[in-house]
Amino acid sequence: AAAGALVHAPVAAGDCLFCHAPHQAERGGLLRGDAEALCVPCHQDAREQAKLASVHAPFKLLECGECHQPHGGTPGMLRQADPALCMRCHAGVQEKIQKAAVAHPPAQAACSTCHAGHATQEHALLKQAGSGVCLGCHGDVEAQLKQPFVHEPIAAGACAACHEVHGGARQDLLAQEQPRLCLECHRQQSEQRTLQAQHQPFADGTCTTCHAAH
Repeated sequence: AAAGALVHAPVAAGDCLFCHAPHQAERGGLLRGDAEALCVPCHQDAREQAKLASVHAPFKLLECGECHQPHGGTPGMLRQADPALCMRCHAGVQEKIQKAAVAHPPAQAACSTCHAGHATQEHALLKQAGSGVCLGCHGDVEAQLKQPFVHEPIAAGACAACHEVHGGARQDLLAQEQPRLCLECHRQQSEQRTLQAQHQPFADGTCTTCHAAH
């Protein structure tokens, strides 16, 4: 077996009849039943995970075979390694990652860096709430959160309000260039840009000349 490969416990024990009927069955592969009957009795945690707020569609439908090999395979008994497995369904994300001029390394390496495979309590199957996923890598930003004044989006854990998460066209994965990105929230400053006398950095639209982003 390949390094890190797993063998399904019944297979390792030579107990084929745990899942398969010996002579005939109503299901393909001579399976004794569906995932509810075959997988859940051993994987009891699946019932609790399915109650969480964000549930992966194949997991919710108990289509375990969409992602997992029944007999064994890569770590987690996945049909393919991450991220190739995920991109079979999430083609739009794959296209964005491939076309991004500025790459987000975790998005290229493994979806499971940020996302849970079955279910979580967070939006989009994120492993942690708010900015928790991001700050696991961006420790320098976490240190900035200890300052007396914190930019409202990051204080709210909304990194994606300003940054592209899978890859983008701009430096620092900004969703838009300055000042357009900033002026989406700072409406008063947007109106001030029509005035005749303007501070030069403000006129140039380089907000971060004077202001910290986080």
